[in-house]
Amino acid sequence: MTTATSAQQELWHLDQYAAAGPVLNVPLAWRILGDLDQVALAAAIHAVVARHEALRTAFRPQDDIPVLDVRPPAEALLTVRQLTGPADLPELLAAFYARPFDLSSGRPLAALLLRLSDGESVLALNVHHAAIDAWSTGIVEAELGAAYRLAHRDQPLDLTTRYSLAEVVEELNGRHGSAAWAADLAHWVTQLRDVPGVVALPGALDRDDGAGFTAQQIRRRLPDGVRQKLTALARELDATEFQLLFAAYAGLLGRWANRDDFVLGVPMADRSSEMLQGAVLFATNVAPIRVRLADDPTFAELVGRVRRQLIDAIGRTSTPLSEILRAVNSGASEDVAGLAGLAMTYRNRPGQGLGLDGLVCEPYPVSTGRSLYQLACHIEHGDDGLVVQLEGRALDQDQLDGLWQRLVAVLAAVTDHPTAALSSWPTGLAGDLPDRAAAARPETGTVVDRFLRTAAELPQAVAVADPEQQLSYWQLRRQVQAVAGRLTEAGLRPGEVVAVCVGRGVGAVAALLGVMHAGGVYLPVDKAWPAGRLETVLVDAEVRFAVHDEGTAGHPGLAGVLGLPVWGDAATTPSAPRATGADPAYLLYTSGSTGRPKGVLVGHAALTQLVGTVHRAAGATFVERVLATTTTTFDISLVELLLPVTTGATCVLADEDTVRDPMRLAEYIAAGRIDFAQATPTLWGALLEHLQVRIPVTVCAGEPLGGALRDRLLAASGYALNGYGPTETTVYATLWPLAEGVPVSIGAPIAGTTAWVLDCWNRPCATGAVGRLFLGGAGLSEGYLKRPELTAEKFLDGLPGVTPDRVYDTGDLAAWGPDGLLYLHGREDGQIKLRGFRIELGEIESVIARTPGVSAAAVVPYVQGQGQQGLAAFVRATGPTADVADVLPAELEQRIRAVLAEQLPEYMRPRVVLPIGELPLTGSGKVDRKVLTGRIEAAPPRPAATVPAVATSPLHAQVTAQWRELLGVPQIGESESFFDLGGDSIGAARLVARLRRTFGTAIPLRSFVQDPTVDGVVRMIRSEPLESAVHA
Repeated sequence: MTTATSAQQELWHLDQYAAAGPVLNVPLAWRILGDLDQVALAAAIHAVVARHEALRTAFRPQDDIPVLDVRPPAEALLTVRQLTGPADLPELLAAFYARPFDLSSGRPLAALLLRLSDGESVLALNVHHAAIDAWSTGIVEAELGAAYRLAHRDQPLDLTTRYSLAEVVEELNGRHGSAAWAADLAHWVTQLRDVPGVVALPGALDRDDGAGFTAQQIRRRLPDGVRQKLTALARELDATEFQLLFAAYAGLLGRWANRDDFVLGVPMADRSSEMLQGAVLFATNVAPIRVRLADDPTFAELVGRVRRQLIDAIGRTSTPLSEILRAVNSGASEDVAGLAGLAMTYRNRPGQGLGLDGLVCEPYPVSTGRSLYQLACHIEHGDDGLVVQLEGRALDQDQLDGLWQRLVAVLAAVTDHPTAALSSWPTGLAGDLPDRAAAARPETGTVVDRFLRTAAELPQAVAVADPEQQLSYWQLRRQVQAVAGRLTEAGLRPGEVVAVCVGRGVGAVAALLGVMHAGGVYLPVDKAWPAGRLETVLVDAEVRFAVHDEGTAGHPGLAGVLGLPVWGDAATTPSAPRATGADPAYLLYTSGSTGRPKGVLVGHAALTQLVGTVHRAAGATFVERVLATTTTTFDISLVELLLPVTTGATCVLADEDTVRDPMRLAEYIAAGRIDFAQATPTLWGALLEHLQVRIPVTVCAGEPLGGALRDRLLAASGYALNGYGPTETTVYATLWPLAEGVPVSIGAPIAGTTAWVLDCWNRPCATGAVGRLFLGGAGLSEGYLKRPELTAEKFLDGLPGVTPDRVYDTGDLAAWGPDGLLYLHGREDGQIKLRGFRIELGEIESVIARTPGVSAAAVVPYVQGQGQQGLAAFVRATGPTADVADVLPAELEQRIRAVLAEQLPEYMRPRVVLPIGELPLTGSGKVDRKVLTGRIEAAPPRPAATVPAVATSPLHAQVTAQWRELLGVPQIGESESFFDLGGDSIGAARLVARLRRTFGTAIPLRSFVQDPTVDGVVRMIRSEPLESAVHA
């Protein structure tokens, strides 16, 4: 017995292990008119099977490799059924082609004759792909016709086999490992190095189940006028019709899916010898043609490029795609479709087909209703012109029809104008997009103007409250004016930046409004920042004044500026604000990819627009008590602090200990009768575990929101909104109501905001296609402080052919859904959001790389345990240890952590620092973060620890089990820090709440932070009476 070819082995493995079933069936059918000789037809089919051993070969596994066992031809191959009419025909054919084959039976072919009347029949052949390919079908048709003619005329049939299957397979297998085979493999590896992954088609259906391979299909004939122009242009460009069709289809796919680099597979028969040309068997490999469109080629240029690639591929058909993928190590699936999830085929068959003596035979379109491919385009050149068949698992009938219409439009245009650049092709993609702009409601004045008007109307109403005190609007106005007066007396110039370093309390609102009242630019800074980072920000913003409270007075980072207390009187109090809508309002610093934080400057007009928009989106008159929990350096805090005091509501501020403890925060919300609250998904996830009251209006923002958390939030809220917006677009660019049972969207642009999703060529993407999100409108910031080059890079003065208005390139990937809403799809760069904070991984890497003893560094986010998020740093040390991938000197790790603590805020510091010999790189020389993330997922990071063989006590064991479940860490030392193991403040709050439920002990979160170890927790539990029956 002979070992199956590599191509046959691929199909056998699919059949055996991927439950491919009918997807590997090759359906053939013909409509036959005339007096059919049924006996002669049966004899002819028997003769073809007898002549070609592949049609009567069984596959038998030996050590998981199939070998070929040729069997005698079966006697009864043709089944005949008489129908009363054509109505039953589709159902019978569908059932026939859906029937899977048993490759061990030696019968990979089935034949069915359906007699509709004396003069009309349909002949259906169903053949397993392991025994036949497109080339072979032509041989089967020709020999079936010849054998029928002889049998019908009672002449003897030739049943001899010209070439044995063993000879044919031996020739194919003999090429494996040869010098030519190795050269071809090296060629494909070079061609596919660093190729992006599988193309995500716009609006693709989620039904790629890997078992059913269910597919839709349409067949259309190319209009004669387009076909004629195609033929003429092919002659002009010295190319074939298929090469032109390939170029047009590939260009359309690239524009439609927004991919300028992808693979389009072309199945090619390996028929390079006389023996192979006459053999029936599966001898086809998929040539992965790489389509590169980044240079925006003209149609003629693309045809020339495609022509060279296809001609070159014809001579390299002996290399199976699975071998290529393994060599490329692209991480793509190694099945027969593999990297070529998109495919295109061509059959040139004029004058060919089945011919039965004295009968009229017409091809009868049939399908298995399944496909190996995500999307395939089959071109058939027959007697009636060019027929295009689109099929695949990813799209429905309407989508396939839409793609067909676009293909015809593109072909009509490029054959008239072959010098047209790809970006100008009439793809018809922009016409199916929703309205990208929301009408703005004019907002006048500044937030200070609005506050002063509200204070005049409601002087005795409570404006702000914290756990220690509350102020009426009249009292708050006095404090605001006092802050403004002190700044004015100190010499503050209009438009000058003022730092505000004030704790969570009513003073935060007074300081914010006071700075703006005095004409200053509000710059919030966090007292928890390292002194080095605070100094960097103050120097960059040229800050001379800082407003502080008792808790932040004397902060070392403020030593170089004049400190002014938030509380106290002033000799003069300005009667009117010194700023207008045209002036800058605030400055926020975000992480910078170069290692230097960048300041985003936002104007008063944009801020006023935001507050009015959020007020209307939240239900206007229904918001009376707004919860403030967000750190002031995070831009959504502006909504919490300004929305209530500009609309007559009360700003209810929670202190730091309350915010850190979800259980205390839930109680605070209930006691404070909160009717508006916003938070990140991370905080909502922890808070909802304890919340006992419904909050009328909630907003979730700062991170992507999942469906499960969405449903929990809706259950706890009367009205929930999902917010999205970069700092550069004034907090929110979209704010959309959430609903159960639908995908989570960021919605449509808020009033006065425009949104564009653009492709690689800066043209609007199709509905469902993922592209870069650009935002414009009233909310755009002024740009980056003292960073003109970066401002020019990110803030564009219009997009040619799209909009003349100024827009901001968010760097976020998004897509318009068929519902007209925006859906986020991550980012292309190294920016992430962690616990609501925008972080440039490059800034962290830059800090680590500057540490003495570090040769290179890369930082990646990871998730472990019950959703615990963190950062991991991979570090390559200098010196002798650089060659040791699993050792990092303890003193070097300590030095790195010390540098991080000096220069970066807590949320930007990696929880774990891991050694690495060499950073993995992509083919383009960039750090391959996917590989690093995979290493973390395969072995969750943790520092070395001393883990006792037996827990010190049963109580230690119980506490350790709680930690393991929460953190997802298999082993925990009893003296290890919770935070060094990957925990964060939210995780700590969850753990404390869990310990409270389990042991009945209320451990203060602050106490846990001071001693975050298993030993520490045990000591705290033992110091309290236990309600549960736990014995240490």
